[in-house]
Amino acid sequence: MVQVSASLVGERRAIEILRADERVVRDVRPLVRLNVSVTVEQNGKRESASSGAGGRAGFEAWIAPERWQAQVDEALRQALVNLDAIDCPAGEMDVVLGAGWPGVLLHEAIGHGFEGDFHRKGSSVFNGMMGQRVAAPGVTVVDDGSIAGRRGSLSVDDLTGSIHKLGALFENAPACNGWTYWRFKTDQGLKSIDALRAEVRAGMQ
Repeated sequence: MVQVSASLVGERRAIEILRADERVVRDVRPLVRLNVSVTVEQNGKRESASSGAGGRAGFEAWIAPERWQAQVDEALRQALVNLDAIDCPAGEMDVVLGAGWPGVLLHEAIGHGFEGDFHRKGSSVFNGMMGQRVAAPGVTVVDDGSIAGRRGSLSVDDLTGSIHKLGALFENAPACNGWTYWRFKTDQGLKSIDALRAEVRAGMQ
């Protein structure tokens, strides 16, 4: 091993929601990312690799040895594998993605096309496809906001869950349409996601 670098970056957001019915909800949302990169050398050949982790916890959770040591071991393992690795063949091939971070590839490939602003402008390739299949048969994508401590987790005080689950807790109801808490920006101000969905459905009739 000839070089090692590590980074620990984070942010801390404090949010407050003031509802028209005078309910107030506050939350502090830390987000920390740990990354370790190593370079190894053998017989004049150098290879590098990196590994990282992160989530909604403070710095103290990620400076613990049991957290960063695993990233060091994984970065070193990958770098050593790269020393003996052969060039990857070119061309199209099947790729199997596991759960977790590979979801970022899905997000970049199609996620932005689902955002409300692109549909409002009519510039998304998925425009006008509400209710239609956009993935191959058998493909199921789940974005679970109830997994504690992840980047996309929703938490208020000690509560964690999907926006529908948290909405029900806020309203002290057995169930809740959490989308009523989401807004998007228009030329006329903020509008409910439910209003956008209603407009899209009306345009499809």
